Amino acid sequence: MRVTVILPKPSAYFPDITTTGLRIPRASALTIATVIKNLGHEVKLYIEQIDDRINWDWVYQSDVVCFSLLTLIANRGYQLASRVRENSNAVIIMGGSHPSAEAEDCLNYCDYVVRNEGDGTITELLKAIETKSPVDDISGISYKKPGKVVHNKNREYLPQFNVAFDHRLIEGFKVGLVARISDFLRTRRIRNPCMVMTITRGCPFNCSFCYSIRLLGRKHRKREISSVFNEITSNLRYFSTRRYLITDNNFFANLNYSKEFMRRLIKLNLHLKITAFGRLEIGKDEELLSLMKASGITRVFCGIESVNQNTLNSFNKKLQVEEIREYIRNFHKHGIAIMGSFIVGADTDERNCVQEIVDFAIENHLEYLCMFTLHDFPYQEKQFHIEQLIPDHRILSRNWNHFSGTNVVIYPKKIKPSTLQKEVMDGYKRFYSSKRLINTLFTNGWRNFSESVCGRYSVMPAVRSMEKHISFLKKMEEGLYDNKEVLLEEKLLSKYTRSKETRHKDKPAQSVRNR
Repeated sequence: MRVTVILPKPSAYFPDITTTGLRIPRASALTIATVIKNLGHEVKLYIEQIDDRINWDWVYQSDVVCFSLLTLIANRGYQLASRVRENSNAVIIMGGSHPSAEAEDCLNYCDYVVRNEGDGTITELLKAIETKSPVDDISGISYKKPGKVVHNKNREYLPQFNVAFDHRLIEGFKVGLVARISDFLRTRRIRNPCMVMTITRGCPFNCSFCYSIRLLGRKHRKREISSVFNEITSNLRYFSTRRYLITDNNFFANLNYSKEFMRRLIKLNLHLKITAFGRLEIGKDEELLSLMKASGITRVFCGIESVNQNTLNSFNKKLQVEEIREYIRNFHKHGIAIMGSFIVGADTDERNCVQEIVDFAIENHLEYLCMFTLHDFPYQEKQFHIEQLIPDHRILSRNWNHFSGTNVVIYPKKIKPSTLQKEVMDGYKRFYSSKRLINTLFTNGWRNFSESVCGRYSVMPAVRSMEKHISFLKKMEEGLYDNKEVLLEEKLLSKYTRSKETRHKDKPAQSVRNR
């Protein structure tokens, strides 16, 4: 069969801070495209953030069109799926974190939703589509039947996986000077190309806010190390960049495995520049930090989450603030930059939470500061009987464009949404101000300065969009907070109930597409 995989681009009004400075594939789309290729199907992968020039003639002639969706790109995905439906008879499938959470919403625009880990599910679903077989027994999918939505049982996570990404599947993904100049002329942005690889899946920890546990499970699974190095050497034959992102939620969950990987990587002497995700506690392992530096893992994205101990406890982080300071010092002692990630808007957070985070980041010389607003998906309890972190009535917006990660989309308990958004905006401006960056150059040196400049380049487009969102939040929060900015939850619940009844009464009947 001919299969197209599309990963849409974020809204221009609410950009994704993790991709504005990079041409970087998303592992989810690359995984599915690679699996489909390995099944023997003819496949093309379009990642709009890398190159938005889609060959629509190819798409319309496809037998199956798959969309890989995050929440902030869901509306764009719906728009493109509607275009496919109007011009093609292709079966439309949606997968990724957003469809896994909002399957029923997605089914207004597609035929099937693949939930959570999709390798095995897409294999069975494509076979059923090709042979026109029933899908009732395929675990991990959702679909419509007349008068109802069907959620087949969840699929068990794969006990092991060995997907070696084929970056050549990505249309328009090229590296080198000519490609970078061409990309700049088309986008008016300087963006570094970056390869991705997934080496492990799953995280054994249980942070209360983490959605990835549901997508990939808590059991930590790992690839054969030899398979990973075959993938790297294969990529080096076709792509000149040595910049890599290890997409694993927690690459260092199995220390013996990660150390062995780095020892073998050091022997190959490939001079890779690697960023990885990890918990801050690895900062106490001196041997690990030395191996990271020597193997090229010189930047780590760490979920610090908060400097309020009550908030850390509510997140189940099992960290003390003083430990955080100590581990950061150890990272820096070994020459490893920290992308410090924080979450704001928890029930324990008050107005000064952002100021405390920015003060902490400056005092501890973090190279990058990323602040994400706490959010949750609505209707999880109704669809999948999953206890939500944030109840439906406190989810402020159902406009998926707002779910950029940096926009406030809930009603916090102890701070108005508009106040929290302004604090985030002002906090970013303070951390990435020209004055502070210049001071960083003279006090912490060129490396810290250059890393922070890259952070500013990625973050500021999102910061500029926050002003408009603040105006929206002020309208939504009106009359729902007291003069101390404490949420009047009973009043909010009453308003939500009335609104829900009105929506239900006015909701049109949905049609089911004939398959």
